[in-house]
Amino acid sequence: MRINRQTLLKITNETVKKRVRESHSILAVYMYGSLAQEEEPFLGDSTDIDLVFIHEFDNGKKREIIGLTEEITLDIENHSRTDYRAPRELRSHPWLGPAIYKFTILHDPRHFLDFAQASLRDQFFAPDNVLARAQAFTASARQAWMSLLSAGNSSPETVEKFLQAAADSANGFASLEGDPMPERRLLTQFFERTQTMGQPALYSGLLEILGAGEMSAEDLSQCLSAWDIAYSAACSVTNTAPEAWAVLPVRKRYYRNAYEAQMQSERPADALWNLLLTWTRAVSYLADNHSAHKDWSAMMTQIGLLGQNFADKLEALDSYLDLLEETLEGWGIARGITEF
Repeated sequence: MRINRQTLLKITNETVKKRVRESHSILAVYMYGSLAQEEEPFLGDSTDIDLVFIHEFDNGKKREIIGLTEEITLDIENHSRTDYRAPRELRSHPWLGPAIYKFTILHDPRHFLDFAQASLRDQFFAPDNVLARAQAFTASARQAWMSLLSAGNSSPETVEKFLQAAADSANGFASLEGDPMPERRLLTQFFERTQTMGQPALYSGLLEILGAGEMSAEDLSQCLSAWDIAYSAACSVTNTAPEAWAVLPVRKRYYRNAYEAQMQSERPADALWNLLLTWTRAVSYLADNHSAHKDWSAMMTQIGLLGQNFADKLEALDSYLDLLEETLEGWGIARGITEF
């Protein structure tokens, strides 16, 4: 089957029509992400379709991942009407605000989304709203860093929190000039944003925090093999756990294809953050004595996210956050915002 943008849009519209027929609780539906913004949706010949179904009430399923082919998945979020009760306040929401600003409406018979988008777009790019979205990310990263200080021994859970804090840090800066960055493309887009905004050292600084300097191209390749084993093992557990949306059999090619494409690019390290994150998530579902822990632990120790060097990584993250927080404050002051 030949898959292109038109095919994806056809699949999307058919999915929405089917769900609307089956459920009378659906108030509205929108699409966001690369497909909605007419950007290149494929990375490594794989992609997902990001949809949000808004229900009259909470339907109990926050996230659904549905495999269409080995390369294509539907990533569905279920929201309730109350999530949009104050659209003007969502201007400062770091994720939902940018999604609403650029979404493509697929179902909105009562014009619920028309009103929400029109209300949010007014003053969306006012400096105080831009800064609020950016600082929401750095505040989340700072909170994670503080909790890690008292976490004791590092583990898959602490490593995942560290990696997410690193991503939030990057998104804090990137949000000054655009949307937050999606997981698979985080480092690729962060490189582009830092270049455009004249701060290339922030990209290399993030790679240093992630341990890229301790890894060779051969290490990255070996990581992928170990990742594959851990991910496949975890799928036997997560396939029966509906809340485990991040590690599912239908997502394996979605992630692996992206890693392989990035590893073959001019910046192989762009694959690092998402590889480490999904590898860590996979291992967290496995028993401590599972053989997949061995390779994961060895690599995390090598790059300093496990063991005695983890304290040094926390110190590096602290310094990186200090720099980003100062950068955001300077950005705000230059635009007349004096209260932080």
